[in-house]
Amino acid sequence: MINSAVDAEIITRNRFTKIVIQGKDTEDKVGDNFYTPEELSLFMRYCNEQENITVRTVFMLLASTGMRRGEVAALRWKDINFDDMTINIGRTRDRYGERKAKTENSIRTLNMGEALVSTLKKYKAWSKQYLLANGAWKDEKKFEESFAIISYQTCEAISDTYISSSLRRLIKKNNLKEITPHGFRHTFATILINSGVPPTTIAKMLGNTTSMVTEVYAHSFEENEKRAAKVIESVVNLA
Repeated sequence: MINSAVDAEIITRNRFTKIVIQGKDTEDKVGDNFYTPEELSLFMRYCNEQENITVRTVFMLLASTGMRRGEVAALRWKDINFDDMTINIGRTRDRYGERKAKTENSIRTLNMGEALVSTLKKYKAWSKQYLLANGAWKDEKKFEESFAIISYQTCEAISDTYISSSLRRLIKKNNLKEITPHGFRHTFATILINSGVPPTTIAKMLGNTTSMVTEVYAHSFEENEKRAAKVIESVVNLA
């Protein structure tokens, strides 16, 4: 409403854009907003069986890298190095447009596993064919500069709501546990923690500080410490 008033020149600017609503920003609160390895595996199975190639690729990226939703939306083909099996992340994109990552830690290079490399290679080949078939192909240089994840319907870069709506559809159709797109980031982190990956490594992969990781995922680290104590106890009791 306020933005419409600005457009109509009734007021000069929207003075409410920087207001923070308390309790609204809950992205970094884990709670129950994550999947166990078994739940993630089930989600990916349904996704691969039921969804189009764009949705499958999106959730493969989220699950395999811990990328933020905006980072996936901002990904360009030039950011993906198949030879080195890496992804360069430095920008984000949402309803307000594309911009540089908000912190220096968010600017990072991620290593890809072979499954993700294979998925992205297939998606790149499909994208070229799809753009060509729909009269949207330009040339190789412009393709490399373009956004990697495109709408299956329009050939345009996906919107910021595309991932959320796809997730809700899959959850509702298959009666799965409800999480948000950011929940895949929490899933990624908790699985790594429970696998014994050091907090410094996890922080680097997520584009966070080590202190933020240990604070946000304190409960998971506490559980690991309890398991570690039991391991030591079992060894000592053998003496």
